[in-house]
Amino acid sequence: MATESYASPVGNSSIPSGADGQLADCPENSARRLVTDAKTTLSEHGAMKHLKRSLRRKLHVLQEQKVYKRDIKDGDLEEIVVDGWINELLRFLAIKSLVGDTTKPFQIMPGEPIAVAWEALMVMPSYYANVCFAMGNDNVIDHDPFDFNADVEEEKHRLKRYNATLRLYQQFFDEQAPHLYWKEPSLEKSAVEIFFESALQKMSCAGFPAG
Repeated sequence: MATESYASPVGNSSIPSGADGQLADCPENSARRLVTDAKTTLSEHGAMKHLKRSLRRKLHVLQEQKVYKRDIKDGDLEEIVVDGWINELLRFLAIKSLVGDTTKPFQIMPGEPIAVAWEALMVMPSYYANVCFAMGNDNVIDHDPFDFNADVEEEKHRLKRYNATLRLYQQFFDEQAPHLYWKEPSLEKSAVEIFFESALQKMSCAGFPAG
């Protein structure tokens, strides 16, 4: 395990890196190296084509998120979108590896598109394990399910973790996370919006008019 440390995304403590000690000290170089190693592993074990096939069937997720509004009919365009999706998934896993966020309690989290890609890789357990090991982890990274039904307090904590993830993304890759696969936090439902939606739903069930 590497000896360098990175600032905790949600606190003041320091989190030890989970990357191989032979990686460069620069966070950006370390993160990109892990992504490259993971891609090599997927290709060598024949998993890349299976993962791409799975994500092609899930492209509707990007359209439902209203971050990808064009119909994907061109084969070359579809390939570019899927390749980018895999790249962003591996970047997310690289961040988790580098900050040691591999077991509960988790401090960072993906948005829905990355969560969907993560699950698509996890249904191939041996390939997923190979990716985790290629990123210098001693064990498989535990799954952190995306909660679609979070209550108000959980939503506030979820947004805090998501914001922390985006900050780490910029730190490790020296660029902002692409909007196609990572929604801006402002586009997520706020805790206040969820509270009022819940209240209106309860009023409606109780027989009160919603408007």
